[in-house]
Amino acid sequence: MCLLSALLAVFMLALVTSLFPIEDSDDDWWHLKAGKLLWEGQIGWYSPDAFTDTARDKVWVNHEWLAEVLFYVTYLKGGLLGANLAKSLIIALTFLVVFRNSMHLNPHSIRSSFLAVALAIPTSQFTFYLRPPIWTFFFLALYHHLLRSQLQEDRDLSLSQIVRRTMPCAFLMVLWANLHGGAILGCVVVFLMACGCLLDRPYSQSAVISAISLAALVGVASLINPYGFQLHLLTFEVMSEKWLTERIFELAPTRIDLVWSLVPLFILGAWGCYKEGKWGERLVFLFLAWQGLSHIRHLPLLAIWAAPYAARVLAPLLSPLPRASMVLGLIPGALFGASSLLPDFPWGALNDPAIRYFCVGLIALASLWTVLIPNRMAGFALLAVSGLAIGYVVGFPGQRVERFLRVIQGQAWSGRLFPDKLCDFIEEKDLKAPVLFCRETGAGYLIWRLAPERMRVFSCTRFDLQGAEPVKEIESMLWQLPSWTDPDTGRMIPAWDQLWDQKYHFDIVLLEKYSIPDPGNPGSWKIFRLWELLSKPDSGFVRVAGEAIPAIGPKDRQFGLFLRKGDQLSHLMSVLPQPAWFEESTE
Repeated sequence: MCLLSALLAVFMLALVTSLFPIEDSDDDWWHLKAGKLLWEGQIGWYSPDAFTDTARDKVWVNHEWLAEVLFYVTYLKGGLLGANLAKSLIIALTFLVVFRNSMHLNPHSIRSSFLAVALAIPTSQFTFYLRPPIWTFFFLALYHHLLRSQLQEDRDLSLSQIVRRTMPCAFLMVLWANLHGGAILGCVVVFLMACGCLLDRPYSQSAVISAISLAALVGVASLINPYGFQLHLLTFEVMSEKWLTERIFELAPTRIDLVWSLVPLFILGAWGCYKEGKWGERLVFLFLAWQGLSHIRHLPLLAIWAAPYAARVLAPLLSPLPRASMVLGLIPGALFGASSLLPDFPWGALNDPAIRYFCVGLIALASLWTVLIPNRMAGFALLAVSGLAIGYVVGFPGQRVERFLRVIQGQAWSGRLFPDKLCDFIEEKDLKAPVLFCRETGAGYLIWRLAPERMRVFSCTRFDLQGAEPVKEIESMLWQLPSWTDPDTGRMIPAWDQLWDQKYHFDIVLLEKYSIPDPGNPGSWKIFRLWELLSKPDSGFVRVAGEAIPAIGPKDRQFGLFLRKGDQLSHLMSVLPQPAWFEESTE
């Protein structure tokens, strides 16, 4: 395997896993809208929130402002397809840097570096959205490269040399701190690497001085943003809200049975870091392992850090194998992933979690065999199971092959989970209101289409700004709950009717009919009680339009648009004899 073919393969795998239509990530939309308002000068760094009613008087600490402007500029130049492609190029560049890190640790071992990165890419794919965290992935890969060369060198350096070598990290931190709040991770990584310098033997005074200088410079550089130290406090504020973190899917623990590629990457990466890494690298690995296994959102961070060390373990195993072994070993996995394009799922047994965990066990055994008894057979076995793991994750849980082909055909987004036709209806009929009541999980698309020009949404998923209370109030209104005490804060959440009739006033409601069921009980679809109330003749509202949601769930799953009785409704009903109905729409 030559270097050029390895680079092309890494690039293509990153492209296939990251280039897909916007269809299951609502946050992408409000990031684009924020970029639009920033670009046009309608909001600034210290503006009150322009999108929601619950935060209209709060200053939005927008720690992702620069990333949002860049996303919107790519949208202006190339539409949603252009923005999506720019996102994928950033992700591809990230893993090309990871490949470079692997080659730096394992010179002349192209195959092992490629296989390690090929495991890392699908492991990370579940957060490849058009969102600012992709910049944190990129900067972590760069920091890994810079820190290994700056803090792991044994020779003594002069003060001027130390300053020159630490400046690149400080400069990158200034960019990082304005692109994404994950810049705090860079500070943590530098701190842990510095602590490692104190533990390494033989003790290097030059490395310790470099580490202290770098930690100081990076810490100061992280404050060069519009919000200073408040940027770092946001992470702790959100993560301290236990009720919120339990509701956010991306903060749920990683499902190993769905991320097979993580198993060999983690086992080989942990062993390689233990054997070849110094104490700072080990401490960072342990921290990122904790984060990646606890929250699927942070899994790319673990994968990016682990890949070079996994390649170090793979190098002596793969080097003696015939050149064709890499291709032959990965072909079954590629065919396995491609089979996800078949009309009917050909591997029905994999729907059973017990079967999936059995497969994970086999992959783990092959990985442990590689570590404990490294030989040619272990290398062949690891190639085979790694190929199957990559094919499974890319093809099935992520459906990346099918989604990639849709983008290639020109589909930048899918309207099946977004009320795009209802938004068209609101604009066509010139419906207006101070506030649109909706759930926070679907507010991003409504912000893109309607806020703030036509109306504000009630709340959204910017939990660093909103906090948990608006979400709890939404839950109370959706399910018509009596007053209850918030166990996290001790505050009283008023009864639903007090919220609906007294604290707030809504003239327009856009609501799903059914709640999404608990993953552990997929058949538990329930109609929101608020939907049932609004559908009654004496509710004071009339359903004027509906839009089907052609995804999993009940056949009558839909969005409904309700209008309060009054002059606006009377005018609409004079030109609309019956409620409008819209089927699936995609672009």
